[in-house]
Amino acid sequence: MRAFASLRRQAEFERLRRRGRRTMTDALTLFRGEAGPADRRSVVGITVAKTVGIAVVRNRTRRRLAAIAH
Repeated sequence: MRAFASLRRQAEFERLRRRGRRTMTDALTLFRGEAGPADRRSVVGITVAKTVGIAVVRNRTRRRLAAIAH
């Protein structure tokens, strides 16, 4: 099982942007939130900017970061 919960819907990302903690670099933004009372896993949202490259490269970067966080 993953150590964090993945975000799937736009509303989940919006909620995390409003309430979570943000770590930023030039090309990457990582949002994280604390685990809720009913959930044992924390919440992580990874956003990769277009300056990183084309969609294939951005998705590969996002998957690798998720693997590192796991």
